[in-house]
Amino acid sequence: MQIVNGDQTRRFTANRPIWIATIGFVAIGFATSAEAQEKKEGNVSGAYYGYGTTKATTVGDELLVAFEENGLQLTDGFFDHTTIHCWGL
Repeated sequence: MQIVNGDQTRRFTANRPIWIATIGFVAIGFATSAEAQEKKEGNVSGAYYGYGTTKATTVGDELLVAFEENGLQLTDGFFDHTTIHCWGL
């Protein structure tokens, strides 16, 4: 926006950081307001998609089982779009 009068141009340029900060605070306010609508209690439904490997080995008379699994949860609650990595013996 170009203003012909030099005095008005300086006034607009001096207020630019104030406008940028105001727009930023308004954007943050709209982005964080959705968190208050999250379900705090009750039933949560969703789906879990996982894949993994399992290996069984005999050590003497004992059976040793090692596993590793990765997965993704898609729910309508707190754990929406979370990943899982699990391993063990």
